[in-house]
Amino acid sequence: MFMKRVLSLCLAVLLGLVCFGAYFREEMPVGSVGTGIAVGTSAIPPKVLHKIRITAGEDVVYGVLYDTPCGRGISQQLPITKEITPPADFAKAFVLDERIESDEELTSVYVPGGLAYWPTGNAVAIFHTPERDMTDVPIIHFGKIDKGEEIFAEYDGEITIERYDESETEE
Repeated sequence: MFMKRVLSLCLAVLLGLVCFGAYFREEMPVGSVGTGIAVGTSAIPPKVLHKIRITAGEDVVYGVLYDTPCGRGISQQLPITKEITPPADFAKAFVLDERIESDEELTSVYVPGGLAYWPTGNAVAIFHTPERDMTDVPIIHFGKIDKGEEIFAEYDGEITIERYDESETEE
């Protein structure tokens, strides 16, 4: 009985140290190569590069781009205006004009509201519903919509992604 309590306490301390160390480690951002954790899928949010606004017809949603190689690559191409298509029942996508070079960790895990880059297809995905556990292709997370991603479930048409200055009024 005593050994069981000691073992439980040791495991709790070890877990606490791991969580503490992961939270305060600054030299290697979450999702960088070698961490084993894809950006945008852990409980620790990545650093934000800047805010974005996505206009889809009459609807507008806001989000962020992460300060990662892929996020910076997307940022350099803003503003982006493209027709979106439904490659799957949980996402809408479009092909970029310019390829993004990144050696970031690939994942198949996604979250609703997540923005991700598919390197093989040079495409961006906007995930709108939690229909599945994983994507069919490996992706790199580069941003996230704050709220309202469900508008993309029914929307087909042109979208515009642009930098958003916080001094502007949100609609």
